Amino acid sequence: FSKHWAFLTGYVFDESPVPDAYIDLTVPTGDRHRWSAGCRYMPNDYTTWAFAYTLIWTGDRTIYGSATNPAFETATTNNGLTHAVSLSLTFKLR
Repeated sequence: FSKHWAFLTGYVFDESPVPDAYIDLTVPTGDRHRWSAGCRYMPNDYTTWAFAYTLIWTGDRTIYGSATNPAFETATTNNGLTHAVSLSLTFKLR
């Protein structure tokens, strides 16, 4: 945008590495879509301020009970939504 300002955006599709036959309630339960936006301000060559916001959405997924997890026959996760905000300050030493 300019010498001092930068605007950043991003998108990531993160497919769950766990097959349906082995999914458990203790691991991430589904594919994730991550959208992010932020800005970076560099007032000089040694200092950087950065702000970012990320939205993570996971779709529905059915989890089936098994011999190793007999507590239920099926469980369903529905539309998980996570908001993450970050603020950072960086100093470069000479």
